[in-house]
This record gives sequence, C-alpha cells and structure tokens, in this order.
Amino acid sequence: MADQLQWIAGTFKGDGCGTYPTIKTPFEYEEEVSFEQVPGKPIFFYRQKTWKKGDPKVAMHAESGYLRVGPPAGGPGKAQCVISQITGLTEVCEGTADGELVHVTSKALGRVSTAKDPAVAEIVREIRKTDAGIRYKVSMGTSTHSEVVTHLEATLVRQ
Repeated sequence: MADQLQWIAGTFKGDGCGTYPTIKTPFEYEEEVSFEQVPGKPIFFYRQKTWKKGDPKVAMHAESGYLRVGPPAGGPGKAQCVISQITGLTEVCEGTADGELVHVTSKALGRVSTAKDPAVAEIVREIRKTDAGIRYKVSMGTSTHSEVVTHLEATLVRQ
C-alpha cells in the first residue's frame, strides 16, 4: 500500500487560502508540507507549517503527526492519521487512500482547556495527487457552525 502512496512522499510548498462562515475576511498564506516514509513501514511522518503570505517571519499555523496506510490502518485501501496542532487540538482520523487520493474524517478530537473557541466538532481532510505535487482541502464543523464546510485549500508543488 505504501508503494501506491509514493506520490505523497516528499516536501511540497505553495499558496493556500482560508475561509469559514465565522471568519469575516478570507485569508491567504504560504505553506510547506512534508511526508517522510518511516523506513520499512507503510507509515508517513507528517509536518506542516504556514506563514503570512509574503512574510515567512509571521507564523500562522503548524501541525505534525502520522499517516498510516494499508495493513496498519485496517487493510488495503485504508488510511488513518493522528495529528497534533499548535492550537491545542488533536485529531484521530480514518478513511481511505489510493494512488490518487487520501480522504480521512475525524473519529476523535481532543483539545486542551485553553484552546480558543469555537471548538472543532469534525474535520475532513482530502489530499489529492497533481501533476506537480499535491492539492489539499480541509473542511470542518464547529460548536457554533455544525455544518462541515471548506476551511482551507492549497495547491503545493514538489520541492
């Protein structure tokens, strides 16, 4: 299964945009994402960081974790991820993976007591292979807006 996901291994950079019903003004950012395969295992170490568009000294977000595929994730075509965000949110997600797409949905979310409201209630992540790298979308629902809608989208180029 990890062989089918070699397209995701590497470092990617590009621009993204964010919006949400509770955010008055859409925002843009620059981003770097990396997936590094754990040697001999169908598991990828994941790191992500964003910064203000045009100013890499102004950090906006960061998260890290693991993407597990195939047998460790429950069988062929299965995917699981565990992600920790600097906002104090943790995600346990499950879904599917193939040669073109990883699609996972949160099964459990945790947050520290000082995390900013509104609380995230559900997250859906899609990572799609492109000719030049990857394109991803993060959708979410919160305690004040339960409908799951797109929050972040980016197109990133392999470095």
